[in-house]
Amino acid sequence: MAITVKGLGSGLDYQSWITALVGAKQAKIDAVSTNVSKIGTQETTLSNLKSNYTSLLASIQTFSKTLALNNVFNQKAATSSSSAVAASVSAYADAQTLKIGVSQLATATTAQSSSAVASKVDGTTLVSSISGGIVKPGTLSIYVDNTKYSIAVNLSNTLGDVLNNITSATGLAASVDAEGKVTIGAGSSSNIVIGSTADTSNVSNVLSLTKNVDGSYTSSKSVFDTDTSAALTSAAFTSGNVTAGTFTIGNAEFTIDGTTTLSSLVKQINDNANAGVTAFWDSNSGKLALESSNQGASNINIQAGTSNFTDIMGFTTSTWNAADGSMASTELTNNSQTLGTNAILTINGTTITSSSNTVTSDISGITGLTLTLNAETSSNATINVATDTTSAVSAIESFVTSFNSAITSTDRATSLTGNLHGESILDMLRNKIRSTATDNVTGTTGYQNLASIGITAGKISTNLSADTTQLVIDSDKLAAALKSNPDAVVKLLLGDTASGTTGVLTKMETSLSNSLDPINGYFTTRSNSYESQVARLNTQKTSMADALTKYQTQLETKFAAMDKLISALKNSASVFDSYFNTSSSNKTSSSTTLGG
Repeated sequence: MAITVKGLGSGLDYQSWITALVGAKQAKIDAVSTNVSKIGTQETTLSNLKSNYTSLLASIQTFSKTLALNNVFNQKAATSSSSAVAASVSAYADAQTLKIGVSQLATATTAQSSSAVASKVDGTTLVSSISGGIVKPGTLSIYVDNTKYSIAVNLSNTLGDVLNNITSATGLAASVDAEGKVTIGAGSSSNIVIGSTADTSNVSNVLSLTKNVDGSYTSSKSVFDTDTSAALTSAAFTSGNVTAGTFTIGNAEFTIDGTTTLSSLVKQINDNANAGVTAFWDSNSGKLALESSNQGASNINIQAGTSNFTDIMGFTTSTWNAADGSMASTELTNNSQTLGTNAILTINGTTITSSSNTVTSDISGITGLTLTLNAETSSNATINVATDTTSAVSAIESFVTSFNSAITSTDRATSLTGNLHGESILDMLRNKIRSTATDNVTGTTGYQNLASIGITAGKISTNLSADTTQLVIDSDKLAAALKSNPDAVVKLLLGDTASGTTGVLTKMETSLSNSLDPINGYFTTRSNSYESQVARLNTQKTSMADALTKYQTQLETKFAAMDKLISALKNSASVFDSYFNTSSSNKTSSSTTLGG
């Protein structure tokens, strides 16, 4: 504390006396602050240790709550010698080697009408309807004897408009025939080139214009008129007009109304998993195509309902009652579906047929094995099924790492120079955990302790260095134990309720759970104790500081009064001395005068 008293009157250095007296009491307050800081350090160390033991408990519970339930100790892995056949296995598969040959892959059934259902383009066809509306507006370049002519292509034009514009601009004959094929430049002797790198319309590609031997251009195929964005009930198809109503594909029923377009219907089919197909409009052939989501030689279920849509598309042939327009009967149209194929494979020489390229155990007869056929094989692929110890070993390594960290941190904290030296309960927890890791487990028939599966520790002694307290894994020995007798490893680690055996990790989990209990556990109660001590000491420190302030004030008051008194006394003595000195001088002077 700052001292402001100065002995101005007395000349005494009582400031140093106050400083000394106050400093003696301040030292006691500083001692309390030091104790508070020490306890804070202890609490932080304890909190870090709690984190170490919490991590250890979590690594143990990975076994008891996750790995054991998922049977990872008995996991299997499959490898294949060929990319033509992939394999996956469950824990129930037996370790074995298989020879797999694939002579035929399974394919999916497809359905489409035997002839085009869309009308072929003619001069009245809107550009926006050509091939399902895929023409882009822009410009088309036509070179005649190296002279370039740019033809504007607008979606609102008819095909006849575009062809007339070509003739007007270039002088070339341009026409469309009854088969929906466009011809440009027939009978001309000029050098003709259609298209340039600067064209912005794709109309020449959509029309499939191909150069002929005589230099003219003709569509290589029929071009179809289908506006996929127009209402189906108003669209013109070769088989007639689509009526509103329902129809079925797979196990899904679909409804066509006045707003349904071909584009929206295709999306509905593809979005419905119960339909079991992929649908797409083939603008090149003018047909709706369906491909089964499943492989194998099975028909796609297609049925007309109250709508004739599947009849118009050429998938079904139905009889309709003239009186009310209802369907009397329906059947698949001949040759409208191309059946898929079944996969044919051999497993160790035995031929098997599968409707899918994914061959599950119910087809192969091999428990826990699933084969995926990717290609036909000219020679057998070798599939090896073996125990997979990866997950179990990884979990054990995590446990050992957490264990070693907890033991090392505890030894450091409780050493002679550690922040928690003398914490007997913490010492007991540490020793309990470590002894559990090295003790034998009674009641097991395969492995009796961690060392028997390759997890060893140094002997307990007065030397608590890391070299003798850490768990060490013999990876080869651990892998061998997991492969040869995984069930015995489980019993060693987790125990067996049937035989009343308590495993190593189960014992450890109990000790840790008790110590880490959020209400009555050691770490909680000890932390609460530290907090209580700190609160008490802080209260004490505040009281001491207040008392010291009062003490200093009292000293300053008393010494100020003393200084004032001494100053007054000094002044009085000075006056007295002055009086007597003056009187003495007067007497001397009078005596001299009288004598003279």
